Amino acid sequence: MSHPISDRTLYRFASGTASREEGRTVVSHLLHGCAACAQKLGAVTGFSASSRAAQAVAHAPATPRRSAPRRPATLQ
Repeated sequence: MSHPISDRTLYRFASGTASREEGRTVVSHLLHGCAACAQKLGAVTGFSASSRAAQAVAHAPATPRRSAPRRPATLQ
């Protein structure tokens, strides 16, 4: 079985030239814990997936988006 993320796609992701769909696929793949891709990405970007910051982000709960505060109605 071949790896679901090609090196070419991973490098496009690292350089910011991947399509939106490719980016989502790579992020999902990394979040599922592929150590091989995390290591390759770390080598390209200089970011270590084993760093404490990366581990904190990977295990942080998702935060809900806040909606913009409503403006008070003005009386005329």
